[in-house]
Amino acid sequence: MSDRTGLAAVLTAARDAAPVHSLDVVARDLRARFGARYVSFLFVDLVGSRLLRVNDMSGTSREGRTERVPLEGSGIYEKVLRSQKVVQEDQNGRGQRILAPVTNRGDAIGVLELFLDAVTEEVLAQIEDAAHALAYIIV
Repeated sequence: MSDRTGLAAVLTAARDAAPVHSLDVVARDLRARFGARYVSFLFVDLVGSRLLRVNDMSGTSREGRTERVPLEGSGIYEKVLRSQKVVQEDQNGRGQRILAPVTNRGDAIGVLELFLDAVTEEVLAQIEDAAHALAYIIV
């Protein structure tokens, strides 16, 4: 059976990378596969009151890679986590913003966020699969 989504390869690469680099491995894969302009992961904090955004911008300092985002009142992030469904948002002619819940057996771990020029149903399905796999990489 073939792995048309490429998840097996990215899971192996993430597993083989140092834990601190596993998110970067996944982000590089998503950028390469879908032509994503930007990829970030937002972790839910322990009490569920905010998200911590970690982006994959390799040239930035560790401090420049993170940002705190309040969860309550965030609108779209709350929607993604509560519905546990992928959300697609038009960026006024500048592509699409895709947000996918990263969950493990119903427990919300965070949100995978990508900015893409073009999105198909197949791409959305593959992003959803990648977000699900990301939960196992993180946990």
